[in-house]
Amino acid sequence: MASRAWARLNNSPGTQSCPRDAQPAQFAMMSGEAVIHAYRHVLRHSLRAIQFSKPARYTLRDRLRLAFRKGSTTDFEPLKIKNTVEFLQYATRENGVEHRIVKNLLFVWWMQAKGGRGKPRNKTL
Repeated sequence: MASRAWARLNNSPGTQSCPRDAQPAQFAMMSGEAVIHAYRHVLRHSLRAIQFSKPARYTLRDRLRLAFRKGSTTDFEPLKIKNTVEFLQYATRENGVEHRIVKNLLFVWWMQAKGGRGKPRNKTL
């Protein structure tokens, strides 16, 4: 039954497809409301992962806003959003690799927003 529905979506009547082909239906374009929900989920889980620390939460908020405002609804895939939220949940649970990745990524973004590292001071005698 799912293969028939998928065939109708592809405008190819009479074609039979295997059950694996039913998965691309979830890669369809997300609605505006679904994108808003995705933004909220990613923001909420990201804030939990960074434990609401002050410089990181503002950097995160600014980067997410920019990404979701500049991107179109065709750019966002439900599977990618789901994987991102799952990654952030792992970063929240343990102080492991996922947490370090989030922490370092936010530090890099924060430094970029400040204009990078300043010039090293020359020590004069």
